[in-house]
Amino acid sequence: MMSYENCEVVNKDIKLKKEKLYSIYLENIGNVYEFTNEELDLIGYVIEFDNSTKEEKWNYEIVEITLNEVSPYVNPNLDNIYFSYGNYFEYDGVNIYDTLNQKMVDYNLFIDYIEENVISFSSGSYPVSSTEEYLYTNYSSSQTELQYGFPYLHTDISDLGSNCSPTAGTSIIMYWDLYHSDLISQPAFNPLKSTMLYPYYYVYDYKNWDTLTSSEKTRLGEIHDDLWYDMNSSGGTLDYYFYNALQDYFDNENLDLTRNIIAYHYFGGTVPWDDYTDEIDDGRPVVIHLFQLWFYQEFELMESYSINYTPIPPYIYTIYGNYDLDEITFNYMTYSGAHTVVGFGYKTMNFYSVNFYGNSYLVHSDNFMIIANGWGEISYINSNSDAIYKAYGIYPTN
Repeated sequence: MMSYENCEVVNKDIKLKKEKLYSIYLENIGNVYEFTNEELDLIGYVIEFDNSTKEEKWNYEIVEITLNEVSPYVNPNLDNIYFSYGNYFEYDGVNIYDTLNQKMVDYNLFIDYIEENVISFSSGSYPVSSTEEYLYTNYSSSQTELQYGFPYLHTDISDLGSNCSPTAGTSIIMYWDLYHSDLISQPAFNPLKSTMLYPYYYVYDYKNWDTLTSSEKTRLGEIHDDLWYDMNSSGGTLDYYFYNALQDYFDNENLDLTRNIIAYHYFGGTVPWDDYTDEIDDGRPVVIHLFQLWFYQEFELMESYSINYTPIPPYIYTIYGNYDLDEITFNYMTYSGAHTVVGFGYKTMNFYSVNFYGNSYLVHSDNFMIIANGWGEISYINSNSDAIYKAYGIYPTN
C-alpha cells in the first residue's frame, strides 16, 4: 500500500512516497521512501529495515540513501523485493522483475537458483585456496598482451572503501593516456624512451606501482576518488554506474567512450574466447564484471601456476625410449563476492603425453584471461569460468 506525507524543510514542501519492502521470501522487512521537490530540484530515496521487536518498538536501520536518484521501484502495483545493494526486484504474484535490467524470471525458478547458487555460499570475501593437478610429458604455451601491457593498480591508491571498480576505471584511464595524453597529462620528454614524446604519467614501467612518483600517485588517487563518487561505490558498484562515470570522464576530455559487449549473462556465464582475444588483439582492454548481479557467488580466480619437473614413477617405456611424467599444479583462489577486473592479455597452455607407440597426444588444454586483479597483481581466469556477469572491450574515439 502506498502512502504520501508532507514535511516542511526550510519552508519548502517535500513530497514523500512510502512503500513496503519485502525480502526474497516475501517477508515484510521495511520500507522504501522516495522524496521529491521540484522547486528545490530535489529527488532521492531511502531504504530502511524494520528491526523492531516487542522490547524495541522503534528500531529502524537505514541501509541505502541517495540524494540524486529516483527510487528503483517504479511500479506501485507490484510488491517491492530487496535482495542486496543493487538488487531490486518487483513481484507480480508469478514472475519477478529486475528493475534495473528489465529482466523477468519465474519466481520459483528464481528462488531455486538463489538457494542453490547464492545463499549456500558464505557471505564473506575471504579467499579459499584450491589446486588442480594432472600429469604430462611435455607442454607448449603462448601468451599475448596489449602492446604496452596494462597498469595493475592496487586499491590502496585510495582510502575509500569498496573500490575495485574505481581502481579498474583509473587503470583504464591511465592506459588510454598513452594514446590520448590529455586524459591525465601533457606529453613530456622521457629519456628512458629515447627522444620520443611520451605522456608524463606513462613512466618507464608504468605497470609497477612502486615506480610511480608521489605526485603521480597523488594525481591517480584524485582520479580514483572522483570515479568513486561518480560510480556510487560506497556499497559496491553497479555496472552501468561504472561505465557512465568513465564516459563522463572521457567526455570532459572531448573523447567518446565506446564499449563492445562480448558477454552478458543474467545468471552468470562464460566469455566467448574468440571475442575476448579479438579485443586484446585490437589493443583494447576488457572490463570484466564478475557476478555483479549476485554478491555471494563464488568465482574462480587463478592466482599462479607452477610446474614441477620431478619424474613420477612408474616411467613409460616404449620402443622409442624412456619418458618421464611431470606434474603441473594450478593454484587458484576462490572468492565470494562481486568484483571488477580488467583483462589485458591471454595465455594458452597445451599439455601432452605419449602413448605406447611413442606418439604424442593432447592431455589437457587451458585458455586463460590475463587480468589486472585490482590488488596490484596479475592473475588468470580460466576461460571455462562461468562466473562472468558482463564483459566488454572499452576504448575512446575522437
